[in-house]
Amino acid sequence: KYTVVDWEEIDRVLKYVSQSQPNISDEDARRQAVDQLGIEKMYLGSLRKVGSKYYVSVKVLNLDLTVSRVVRESTRREDELERVIDNLASKLILSPEELAEANQKAAASRNISGNKGRLYVRTTPTDALVRILNIKPRYRDGMELEAGDYHVEVSMRGFVTERRWINVSPGTDNEVAIQLAARASEPQPGEIWREPVTGMEFVWIPGGCFRMGSPVGESGRHGDEGPEHEVCVDGFWMGKTEVTNKQYRNSQSGHKSKSYKRYSLDGNKQPVVRVSWYDAKAFGEWLKNQNAGHYQFRLPTEAEWEYACRAGRQTARFWGSDPDHACRYANIMDPSARRALAERSAHNCEDGYKVSSPVGSFQSNGFGLYDTLGNVMEWCEDIYNKDAYIAHFRKNPTYMSGGSHRVMRGGSWSCGPNKVRCAYRERDKPGSLFPDVGFRLVRMP
Repeated sequence: KYTVVDWEEIDRVLKYVSQSQPNISDEDARRQAVDQLGIEKMYLGSLRKVGSKYYVSVKVLNLDLTVSRVVRESTRREDELERVIDNLASKLILSPEELAEANQKAAASRNISGNKGRLYVRTTPTDALVRILNIKPRYRDGMELEAGDYHVEVSMRGFVTERRWINVSPGTDNEVAIQLAARASEPQPGEIWREPVTGMEFVWIPGGCFRMGSPVGESGRHGDEGPEHEVCVDGFWMGKTEVTNKQYRNSQSGHKSKSYKRYSLDGNKQPVVRVSWYDAKAFGEWLKNQNAGHYQFRLPTEAEWEYACRAGRQTARFWGSDPDHACRYANIMDPSARRALAERSAHNCEDGYKVSSPVGSFQSNGFGLYDTLGNVMEWCEDIYNKDAYIAHFRKNPTYMSGGSHRVMRGGSWSCGPNKVRCAYRERDKPGSLFPDVGFRLVRMP
């Protein structure tokens, strides 16, 4: 029924055409080779082993290289591969009507229930980690999912993490291939990268593991700061300071941080405030577009933020456990403004700022980051849940299930010492605007 020409023959003719006509385009060379060989269709086959299972797929390509048809099958037995390949070949020569009928029978035989479909994520490298961020169950190959959109993350050390929304159709096997790009040689810890549009500086935070959350005995601890658990994060670029009014006004020229009780919040070097979680996300998207998509920016995850704040320390604050040294490291509420607070401590120093200070006015932490504690609270990527830590993965956790509130971290100029701790968590609706909440960005490697 068909005359089959293998790729070596096609390659030989392509080389001949290219050598005989040095100025010919690749597209014209392919067209001439196709004409000479009388090719009507092209077939692309693949055989991959993932774990103990073999996956075989064959695509039928039109001459313009668009996909006309795809057939797939899998088996756990190597001695069944010849049967699987023969079965796929028979499917390819069926008429479209016959193929549709065969697919219906196959789907029925697989007993995909109701409004569900199966998801197969094929990764390169094959041993990359696959996670679905917006559901609780861990990913497994061929898992049945309700029809809908799923946020899939593929990661592996030495490669750039890929996140993609995938639509699962009901009553069928849904297969997606994700190839990770090799990461360039890792920057040195503390290395600075300057964003060319705003001049914003980012610090390279080397990857590592730490104990996330607070121990039961930590002063000021809240129940949502536990249980303590080990978390590991990949290296990332983080804003050296919180985003300033001047930097933010590049995208929103009319934005005003205004004032608080007659104290200005709108200085060029003060952190931008009265910005929602949505505003912060939009600024990251704007910055990506200004860089023609070469760099991507987002809010830090809770795990990245706490890891960066601690800078290798496991004490309540990156300078230690004692809040009385805060005046050197953090802009927090002065004692004269704390009379109405129920909280009492030995904290007795004036830092000189009644509201937010210019970024970088206090000493940095061990990673070279400024104002991770105090000054303004910072939006994070995660959805807030008091029990989020129970559901955390060990590697690069992000909590994205249910709920409407988003996480804020770090305390602010309006907070007493007990809220200016690396493990302290706060939350509010993503559309909320506050005079003591801003953000800093992460640049994806």
